[in-house]
Amino acid sequence: MEKTQISLQYGAKYVNDTIDDKDYRGYTDLVGFEGRYYIKKNWDIGVRAKLLHSWNLNQYKYSLGPSLGYTFKKGIWLSLGYNLVGFTDRDFSKADYTAHGIFMNFRIKFVQETAKNSIRWLIGGSDK
Repeated sequence: MEKTQISLQYGAKYVNDTIDDKDYRGYTDLVGFEGRYYIKKNWDIGVRAKLLHSWNLNQYKYSLGPSLGYTFKKGIWLSLGYNLVGFTDRDFSKADYTAHGIFMNFRIKFVQETAKNSIRWLIGGSDK
């Protein structure tokens, strides 16, 4: 198992809308980074940072915080963290927790072999 993991994120949206006969246009993007380091066999620590940039208004919002994760078994992981600063955005915040405060992530790795075994089990066959 690798001791260090790094992930990057990028998202963009362009809005073109008319409200009460007034036109609104704008480009917004999000850049994110997360780094994790395994401190023991099943325990890891991490830090994540995100930057939301509204180009037309030249506004920036930030999210930054540490987390602690635990791998229950291969492919099942849970982490708890705290964003020291944060923001909400109705589009980007739905994909990942960016608000100020406590957050939790839970991930299950679902691979092709797991799917085959699950289907065999459901139809009453062997899961070997």
